[in-house]
Amino acid sequence: MIIFLGIFLRLWVSHFKITFIDYDPFYHARIAEYIQEYGFLPRWDPHELGGIPYYYPPAFHILMSVSQFFFTPLSSLEVGSILNVFLGVLSIPFLYLLTREEFGSQIAIIAIILFTVSPALVFRSSLWARPNGLNIFLPILAVYVFSKIQKNTDLTTYLLALLVSIFYIISHSFVILTLSIIWIAILTDPSHKNKLIHSTIFFIT
Repeated sequence: MIIFLGIFLRLWVSHFKITFIDYDPFYHARIAEYIQEYGFLPRWDPHELGGIPYYYPPAFHILMSVSQFFFTPLSSLEVGSILNVFLGVLSIPFLYLLTREEFGSQIAIIAIILFTVSPALVFRSSLWARPNGLNIFLPILAVYVFSKIQKNTDLTTYLLALLVSIFYIISHSFVILTLSIIWIAILTDPSHKNKLIHSTIFFIT
C-alpha cells in the first residue's frame, strides 16, 4: 500500500505526464543514446560548453541505456523518467528492511511513511529523466548491504557489497564521502555498527 502511494505521489507531481523542466534530462538522454549507439562511454562531449571531456558519473546513463532495450518504443527521455520513479520507489522496501532490523517493525513503518510522503524526496524522484532516484536508492542499499556483512560473512555477501560500492562510486551523490566513512568505520570496528547505522537512517530520512 505504501509503495503504491509512493508511485502515485511521484506521478501526481508531474500530473501523470513525462515532464522536462530544464536542460538536465536532455543531457542525460543524449549521453544514454550515445552509449546505446556506440557501446561505450563518450570521451568528449562536443555539445557541452562548446566541447569538454565527458565528466559526469556514468551509472545513471548506463542504466538508461540498458533499460532502453526493455522499453524499445519509448524515447530515452521517457525511459530515464520511468527509471527515476522506479528507483525512488524501490528505496522504500529497502529502507523498511534496514530500519526494521535496528528499530523493529513499528518504527520501520513510520520511517517509510515519512520517507514516502517527504515533499523533497517525492519531487526529486518524479517523472524527470534525472539520476535523483538512483542517488536516493544507492545510499540506502549500500548501508543495508554493509549491515548484512556483520551477520553473514560469506563470499556472496562480500561480492554484493563490492558491486554496490563500485556502482555507488560511479554514481552522482552528495553523501558518498559521508557514507564511505561510515562503511569504513563499520568494517574496521563493528562495535560502532548500531550507532553509525542509526545516524545514517536519521540522515537519509
